[in-house]
Amino acid sequence: MLQGGAAMGLPIKNFSSKWQKGGFGDARVLLPFYYYLQECCPDILDLDQWYYDLQSGYFLQTNIPARAGLGSSGSLVAAVYDRYVLSAEKGQHSLQNILARMENFFHGTSSGFDPLLIYLDKPLVRNGSDIYGVENLELTDLYPWIMDSLEPRTGHPINQFNRNLLLPEFKQDLVRGTTITDQLIGNIIRQEIDQVWQGLSALSQWQYRHLGFLIPESLKQKWEQGLDEQTYLIKLCGAGGGGMYQVWTKAPEWPAPLGQWPHDLLRF
Repeated sequence: MLQGGAAMGLPIKNFSSKWQKGGFGDARVLLPFYYYLQECCPDILDLDQWYYDLQSGYFLQTNIPARAGLGSSGSLVAAVYDRYVLSAEKGQHSLQNILARMENFFHGTSSGFDPLLIYLDKPLVRNGSDIYGVENLELTDLYPWIMDSLEPRTGHPINQFNRNLLLPEFKQDLVRGTTITDQLIGNIIRQEIDQVWQGLSALSQWQYRHLGFLIPESLKQKWEQGLDEQTYLIKLCGAGGGGMYQVWTKAPEWPAPLGQWPHDLLRF
């Protein structure tokens, strides 16, 4: 998602979360979020019940790695809302605003798109103020993967991104990136497979050229190799700067040049 552009999100079936009862030591890590929600959303959630459950040791068990660009905070927000909402909001825009306020605890400013996607559990497209679902989405002969860069994500690359926003030339670069992303989302919705690959290639090239500070040094040579050979393409996943990255291939086999990195074929 780039500033001012469209965004598409797909629920990933490889990862899940569920409430489990353990000891208070398992649940206490959620207390800061609970205290934040007391100020943020006291009339929306049954916080008395959640506090009782926390004291009883209920925590959210998940296989989503934190700070990896896979929506770990969005999953927690969606799970808390789903379990403790007093009266579920029916309108998507209002629901997204509520979830954004909740997720602000983790990100400072959240769009609410990730927890909305997880809560509704269906592909979504956001274009300006419009949010709509995508039905029967299939990308025949294209294979999306998630790859662990084995590099921890830090805040430094995102700080660099925010500093770059002050530069007029960088803002112009973002306009081009937004155009590529918008066209790619349209190709995916229409399931135009050749154009989807071309769009992915253009986006990967643009990210490599203009967002290279969000790509670990250990990954850059392989990123460029994919662009040259066109047998695989790498793109950012979430904020970048470490953690997970997306890889797209035309074949169901993992590309040999990336053999050293842990990976998993994504299921939507």
